[in-house]
Amino acid sequence: MSDDARVTSPTSPDVGRFYADVPNRLVGFLVDLLILTILAFVGAVIISVLFGPVVRIDLSTDPRVELNQGLALMNGALSTIISAVYFIGTWRRLRGSPGHRLLRMRIGAEADGLPITYRQGVVRWLLIGLPLCLEASLTPVITGSADGLLILALLVWYLVLLISAARNPAKQGLHDRLAHTVVTKVGRVVPWAEEADLGQGSVVR
Repeated sequence: MSDDARVTSPTSPDVGRFYADVPNRLVGFLVDLLILTILAFVGAVIISVLFGPVVRIDLSTDPRVELNQGLALMNGALSTIISAVYFIGTWRRLRGSPGHRLLRMRIGAEADGLPITYRQGVVRWLLIGLPLCLEASLTPVITGSADGLLILALLVWYLVLLISAARNPAKQGLHDRLAHTVVTKVGRVVPWAEEADLGQGSVVR
C-alpha cells in the first residue's frame, strides 16, 4: 500500500482521507505541547498560591536558591494528570487532540476507524505522553549526568516513535501499533491524477 493510500471514501469527488504523515503529526504534537505548557503553568501558579513557591531565592544564604522538592513533585504529578486527561479525553471524545484537529487529522481504531476506546487511549498515552511527563517531573529533583542521561533517553524514545511511524505503510508508530490506532488526515485529491498515471491516492501536500 502506498504512503498516501486512501483509508475511507472521500466525502466529495476531490477530497479524501489519507494516512497522516510524520511532519503533520509532529506539528500537531508541538501545538499540543504548547497548550499543555500553558495549562501546567496555570497549575503551578495555583500550587504556589496554595502551598508557597516551589523555588525560594535568598541572597543572604548559601545556597541562594532553594528548591522545595515536595512541591516540585506535586507540580509534576499535576502536570501528568493534566496531560493524561487532555490526550486520552480528546482522543476519545473529539477523535483527535486539539493540535491534530487543527491540522484536520483524526484518530481512530485500526480495525474500522471508529472512535478509540479509553483503554486504547491509555495505552497510547503511556507511550507518547507519559515519558515526557516523567522527564519534566524528575528534572527539578535530579542533577548532573543523571539529568543529561534522562533527557538523552527521552530524545531517543521519541526518535524511535517518529522513525517507526515514517517507515510504516499506514504511518503507525510503535505507540499506534501497540494501541491498535491509526491517524488520518483530510487531503485534496489531484484531479488529473489518474490521467497522469500518478495513482488514485495522489494528493496535494
